[in-house]
Amino acid sequence: MADARSAIRALAPVQCMWDPGHCSELVKPQDMYLHIGNAHQVPTSGLPKVVCRWSGSGGTCGDTVQASSLRKHITSKKHLETKVKCYSCGHVYARLDALKDHLLGRVQPKRQRITGGAGKK
Repeated sequence: MADARSAIRALAPVQCMWDPGHCSELVKPQDMYLHIGNAHQVPTSGLPKVVCRWSGSGGTCGDTVQASSLRKHITSKKHLETKVKCYSCGHVYARLDALKDHLLGRVQPKRQRITGGAGKK
């Protein structure tokens, strides 16, 4: 488990794309939501609604999320496309917080359903 925890700390910084043209900070993915809260004065906890101003090749996101969900929104496939593998069991997680919960024993990886034969799910 120590290898997976080290992998989380070792992720390379990425450029903040919140309000592009106004921010060029390089930030570790797991710290991005804190950076957005501090540098861009965006609430990152509680129930206020936040309009995502992350920009990419498709333009500015514009999704409205609860402030408490901003961390998951940014670090998910939606923007940072963070994928981390647990070196203990091999399961791949889309978010760092999901891997952390797994490492701390809060959740177990979902078992994949094996399908077989025509018409079976």
